Order: sequence, then structure tokens, then C-alpha cells
Amino acid sequence: KDSKIVNNNGDIIFVTNTNTIIELENNEIINNDKSGNFLNIAAAKWGTSGSNGGAVTLNAKNQKISGNIVVDNISTLDLSLKNGSSYSGTINGDNTAKTINISLDSSSCITLTGDSYITSLENADSTNSNINFNGYTLYVNGVAIN
Repeated sequence: KDSKIVNNNGDIIFVTNTNTIIELENNEIINNDKSGNFLNIAAAKWGTSGSNGGAVTLNAKNQKISGNIVVDNISTLDLSLKNGSSYSGTINGDNTAKTINISLDSSSCITLTGDSYITSLENADSTNSNINFNGYTLYVNGVAIN
């Protein structure tokens, strides 16, 4: 909360072989590694192969987030954007995630930078006007919503 996070190498957040809850509120997040993702949830060298993915609950309040979100086929993400939060990036662009659930309040927004694939979307704005598709498609459980 109320911090400055600077990343110079790799992904800003990488989760493997664990369940975690990430709470972000009013932070300044700077990624100096343009090839690094904002969030990468995937199996790596730790744990038992095939069951060493990550399970992440990310709660953002009054938080600006930019960068891609990558989730592999044995990993999950529950993302909640509230209180004027914004996300800009591509979510699961390779369509590999086991599950990704997104909850978006009416004061928060998403701007896509690539086609994105999620499992479920709970949006307080039923018109999805708080999603800037930016010429890309958001697939929810295989169905394009724009």
C-alpha cells in the first residue's frame, strides 16, 4: 500500500508452486524491463512437475496496473479491480490458463493491448463500457464479448 515498486529485470511478479493472495493499493509500479510481464503464474523448477503451478488471488484497490498477465495450464488467477483501479495489457494471450476469473466494479477499467482469454467476468457495468477493447477481443469462456 502506498509504495513504489521498481522492476529492472524479468516479470514484476512471478508465482510458482504456491497459493498466494496479493493485495495492491495505491502503489506506483514501474517496469523497466519491457519484455517482462506484470504477472506470470506458471510451473517452474520447484515442486512436483504437473502440480507446481500457482494459484493467485490479486485484489487491486485504487491501483494502476500495466503489463501482460501470463497464466499456464495448471495455474489460476482470481483478479479483482475496485475503487478506480485500471489494468492495461493482454490477459492470457496464449489462451493456456487453467482458469482466470475477473471481477470489475463500475469505477474500474480494463484496456486491452492484445486478444485476451478468461474463464469468467463479473462486471458491475453490464454494458462493459469500462472495458476499452482497443481493437482486440476479450473471450469469456470461449465467447467473444465485444
